[in-house]
Amino acid sequence: MGTLRAFLLLLILALTCAAQGITITDPLDGSTRTRHVVFRWAPQPGPGQFYDFRLFDRVTGELELKLRLIGNITDTVYMIRSGSFRWELRACNPTCGQPAISNFTVALPSLAGFVPDATCFLLPVNGEHNVDCSAGSFPLAADVLAIHAVQPAVGPSGGPLTVAGDMDGILPLRTPVPNLTFDLLQRFCNGDGCGPFAPPVRFTPTLPLTRPIMAEPFSGSTVVGGLNAPVAIASWNRMPDDIGSNYRYRLFIGDFSRNAAAVDILTRNNFHAAYVNPFTRYDALVIAIRDSDGVMTQSPPHPFRATGKVPNTPTMAEPTVNASLPVGTHRVAWTPLPGANGDDIARVYEYTVTGPENFTGVTQANGVGINFTRPGAYTVTVRACLTGTNCVATSDTGWGPRAGSIGSEGGSGQFTVI
Repeated sequence: MGTLRAFLLLLILALTCAAQGITITDPLDGSTRTRHVVFRWAPQPGPGQFYDFRLFDRVTGELELKLRLIGNITDTVYMIRSGSFRWELRACNPTCGQPAISNFTVALPSLAGFVPDATCFLLPVNGEHNVDCSAGSFPLAADVLAIHAVQPAVGPSGGPLTVAGDMDGILPLRTPVPNLTFDLLQRFCNGDGCGPFAPPVRFTPTLPLTRPIMAEPFSGSTVVGGLNAPVAIASWNRMPDDIGSNYRYRLFIGDFSRNAAAVDILTRNNFHAAYVNPFTRYDALVIAIRDSDGVMTQSPPHPFRATGKVPNTPTMAEPTVNASLPVGTHRVAWTPLPGANGDDIARVYEYTVTGPENFTGVTQANGVGINFTRPGAYTVTVRACLTGTNCVATSDTGWGPRAGSIGSEGGSGQFTVI
């Protein structure tokens, strides 16, 4: 009986280990990819299980991409730059096991000589215009055809404002466009960048756009910080009856490495910029909220990723810069600051509000509610405890720089209470 019991225990242990094991099926160890990468593995995740996904540059050892995957997301396409990579995948429930590892190379052809020739036209769909780009050549060097609908006007960054766009590796592709004259631009892109633009084609829609459309970050793009912290500049078109004071816009950017919001703000602008975690994939969307009745209209989500280094300071999110707020309680909030390797860690923040009345405090949350009783101009800054939760307000030890100060990478917030 003792031998049988021992055998059964070993069998159960073997089955348990097999269930927790991971078999990488693509990209295989030692393989070379010449197009985008579709990461695949087996088995399906078990109840309560998630996967810890990390992609490293094999030359520098730096983390390129970090994801926390809940469910079976094995067919997501990632445009990865040329280089040599190590992919580590761990099954977690909630602690993580040993990683399955695949070392692979990406060697992408140049797009320098490829100019798109897709035929594009306006197509009415559900009472609004879409641009539909149909058949055309598609070189093997390209991962996607990028189309940009660009207003011939000045946008918030001083140049043309992209008001709609999409990326797709399959023709035909379609994207909604606003009721404004625009120039349509096309180019092919892969993980190393994009090729030349085709000559612009001008369109003049006549049907109104009934929802906001994210323009930046461009769908499928990579926000490159280089040696700096990456900045995601989000922009979108206003609703047709927006006069600048009768709509609010909720910008939501979801962080796939933490399954949490990276940015979640309310603003009356149609653009916002924030530092983001450089190791992850995001989904950005915007929701238009009409003041008169609270009706909400949501844009399609735009996926993107970021590279660079972790910022040393959170970005102020609420109130938005130069906002005018009535006397009363308002949320003062900032973006979370991840650890050096992109992990979400317990951290405290110190916020300071100066103006007709002053407020300060330390919190582990990414925002606080403050009751403003005196009208006037206010400035709010925040700093993060770089060592976790052991910083105190009476000392500068362990704190990072204040947002808006020299050497900081987060902007301070200025707003007015009326």
